Amino acid sequence: MLELPKGKILASIEAVDAVRAKEILGGHTCLLIRTPNTSKLWSLNQLESFIKDLIDKCGKNGGIIFVIKMPDRTRIEDMQTMLKSIKEHGRY
Repeated sequence: MLELPKGKILASIEAVDAVRAKEILGGHTCLLIRTPNTSKLWSLNQLESFIKDLIDKCGKNGGIIFVIKMPDRTRIEDMQTMLKSIKEHGRY
């Protein structure tokens, strides 16, 4: 990936690989981080905590985008509240 042009590539990765990928590709390639399929079974609080942890570990200097798999049967209002909280947490 580092041989490809800087700032022109989006690497799609699993969340479990995010910290290592950021160490290698940070500042060169934007990371599209996918939450695990099991996150559909989590509570919104568990999902929010998981994403905030990833932001803390990988978010410095930007370059990350999340694909969030929401828990089944989540109300729209609850999703909006969680996403607002994540958005505020993710500001550096």
